[in-house]
Parts: sequence; structure tokens; C-alpha cells
Amino acid sequence: MFFQNYSPKKLKRKWESRVKSVLIPYLIWNFIAYLYYEFLTIIPGISGQINMHIEPFSLKWAIRNMVFGYHNITWFLQNLMAYIIIAPLLYPIIKRKKLSIIILGLLYLYVVITNSSWIGYGGLYLSGAILGIHFKDKVKALGSYLIVPLIYICISVELIHCLNVDIGGFYFVLRLTQVAAIWFLADIFAISVEPKWWMKISFFIYCTHSMILESLEKVFLIVFGKTEFGAILDIILAPILTLVIIIFVAWIFKHWGRLWKVLTGTRGNDKNIEKSRNDFL
Repeated sequence: MFFQNYSPKKLKRKWESRVKSVLIPYLIWNFIAYLYYEFLTIIPGISGQINMHIEPFSLKWAIRNMVFGYHNITWFLQNLMAYIIIAPLLYPIIKRKKLSIIILGLLYLYVVITNSSWIGYGGLYLSGAILGIHFKDKVKALGSYLIVPLIYICISVELIHCLNVDIGGFYFVLRLTQVAAIWFLADIFAISVEPKWWMKISFFIYCTHSMILESLEKVFLIVFGKTEFGAILDIILAPILTLVIIIFVAWIFKHWGRLWKVLTGTRGNDKNIEKSRNDFL
């Protein structure tokens, strides 16, 4: 989306938009995560279950966590901000079809050799930009012909992961391909039914799920110990409860429109927030 309608004249407006939608939520959620994990360290019974080093609360560490995101809940936004910054430099290259394909091929070759995740995600971002500019209509025209190979890619990647097969850097390239495959499949099987409001809060889920899920896992560990029953609850029940808690919290926050916009970068906002009260289920 950044590349398809980009021009140097739009750079200032686009960066201003990204400050609201990416940078501000990034800083806020890093600070929330910092306070959250600091709070866990003072709760009896849970503090001893935290498997990470947490510095005592101080303004210095609060600021460092806001900027660098040590708790890793915003790693995706870190990468995204880097790509947003270098996007204007990449655009002249991407506009040249043959040159961009050659560079993309060399980049993926580098990923295969080095298994570099940061460069690999950059390849995914670059692939999306090239497809969006040069091959968007062709990809759409393929339509249902993509279903079988895309499903095959998704299954293959999961089998390789489950069987713990070592294929080096090729595995990361397959993982990147799987992301694109899932995206295309979602478009192919998309239905025309308007989704519920809680189906449109993926950014809020992304920012909150790790903190809530980890806490529930610690509670299950304390209550049930290292047992098979506890492990089953951890795998099956904890993610479900996490999603339920997040939806409930989002339902509350959505009634404070300005707060919700700041936390989510204006994402997932209904024109009529009041409607969400009656449309919760």
C-alpha cells in the first residue's frame, strides 16, 4: 500500500500518518509492557515464575524500554518502521521491474545462505511492493488456479516444522512464502458478510496477546504444576481465554474513542462506536 500510490510529494503526509499509526502505538505499548512486567515482579507466587531479567523500576529503564522494546511484543512494528524509513530510497528501484526482480532474487539468495530473519522480512516487504506495482492484476487473474499450490506450500512448511527437518535458510524462504500463501488464500475464500467489530481488532490483539497469554500460562503452571493436564489446558484453553479477555477489554476501551484511537493508531474504529454495545456477540 505504501508503494502503490507513492510519490515524493506525498512523503511528508505519509510519514505523518505513520507517526500516528505506527510510532506512537509502538512507544505506548512498549511502556505498557514495561509497567506490566514490573508489576508482575511484585506479585507473590508469580514473581518467581517470570523467566526473564527485569530491572527495578526507573525512569531510565522506562524510556529505554519505550524506545527499544525489550519485552519484544512490538518486534513487528520495529521492522515496519525501518521499512517505512527506507521505502523512499527503495521506490526508484522498485519502479524498475527487471532491476527490482534481480535485486529481490539476490536478496533471497542471501537469506538462503545466511538465514537472516531481518533481511528475510525485508524480502517479504519488497516482494509485496513489487507485486503491488507490477503484478497485481496478473495475480488476481490467476484466481482459483492458485488454491492447490498455495495449500501445498502451507502444508509443506508445517510438516517441515513439525518433523524438525533441517533445510537451512530455505526454511525461512518457505516461511515467507507461506505468509503470502495464507494472505492469497484468505482473499480467495473471502465472503461478502460484514465482519463483527471484534474481528477487526487484529492490531490490538497483536499488542496485548503476549502479556495476557504468558500470565495465564503462569497461573496454570502454579495451579496444576508440570502435569499433562496442565499442559493440555495451556495449549487449548489459554489461547481461548486470552482472546476472550482481549475482546472484553477492547469492548470497554472502544467506548473511549480517543483512547482507543491512540492505542490502535486509529485502526479498527467503527463509525458508530455505540453500535458495538449492541453488536458484541
